[in-house]
Amino acid sequence: MNNDPKRNRRIGVYTTQLNLNDKELRLVKLARELIDKAAKTAKTDEEKKRIAFFLKGFKIFEYFSDIYNYNDLNGSKAAELKSYLKDTIAGDRTMLNVANNANFINEMNLIVDNIVKSKKKIVLKK
Repeated sequence: MNNDPKRNRRIGVYTTQLNLNDKELRLVKLARELIDKAAKTAKTDEEKKRIAFFLKGFKIFEYFSDIYNYNDLNGSKAAELKSYLKDTIAGDRTMLNVANNANFINEMNLIVDNIVKSKKKIVLKK
């Protein structure tokens, strides 16, 4: 992840992993296209299960990336992410090792809200 000498991509600070440049944003979109293509061409149940499993985790990053890198000031993507985390990820440690924690939803909601608030401040300053 730390492939850009101008940015310190510390693994312990989630925002440094979400702060993507244009090339990296294009790679996220390309990854999504390739996952969708794989899903359409999968033949066996095993292939379909693997792709669905990978996509389940990729969506977490995709949502966070969208919220962090685009000005979703109305919060629609944030609401979608919160719902996805609550309805799909909570309790599933194969996706996030903290998904079983009693405060998982509250903690994730706080993270999402903080990202949205920080983006609003940046836009208002412009």
